[in-house]
Amino acid sequence: MKNIKAIAAAGLLGAAALGVLPAAAHHATSTFYLEEEIPLENVVVQELIWANPHGVLVVQDADGAFWVGEMAAVVDLARQGLNPDSLPKGRELDLMVLPSRDGSNRVHVQSISADGQTIYGTTD
Repeated sequence: MKNIKAIAAAGLLGAAALGVLPAAAHHATSTFYLEEEIPLENVVVQELIWANPHGVLVVQDADGAFWVGEMAAVVDLARQGLNPDSLPKGRELDLMVLPSRDGSNRVHVQSISADGQTIYGTTD
């Protein structure tokens, strides 16, 4: 009976740990990005990387600078109506992003607009 209680306790502890590990592995955007949104206007898509843990959008601005935008997981991108072909190379976009804390051209994409329409995220 003593062994059964120990095995049951170990099983419960193991199940609890499995539930906590995915949450611990995820991070908040505030760890890497500032909280004030900035616009990146008239940027041109270079590549959309449709992969987990986050989609990545690479764009180029009018000055020739490249920006790497972290997005949501692909399942969440799909829920908002995007797919791997939604943002083809050469498409012009306006983005609202959270800039990187380290000053690099890595950003967190909050919203994407094209042709006056929001196609990803929110505009509030």
